[in-house]
Amino acid sequence: MAYALSREERETLIRWNMAEKSVVIDTADPAVIRRLDKLAADHPQVYACTRSDETYGAKRYTLCDKRYVRFGKPVSEVYRQSHSDALDRINSERRGPR
Repeated sequence: MAYALSREERETLIRWNMAEKSVVIDTADPAVIRRLDKLAADHPQVYACTRSDETYGAKRYTLCDKRYVRFGKPVSEVYRQSHSDALDRINSERRGPR
């Protein structure tokens, strides 16, 4: 029997320590699972699904190296607006004259 987890229970835990190169990710978030499943299929030398819990719909993944976990800084509003304007221009060119 599978349990339906609440949104609060669908958490993702990322664990690593300084003594090891690998990273362990435990998640019950379906969006994160889809993303990591695709990465594991495309890059099996880096990402591996090492445990699957069908009861809770959770999975554990192991990454071979910490460098594949990234933290980014927020994009500035100026950068966001300039890229939004550029995409609008590209999309209007694709549509052609009306």
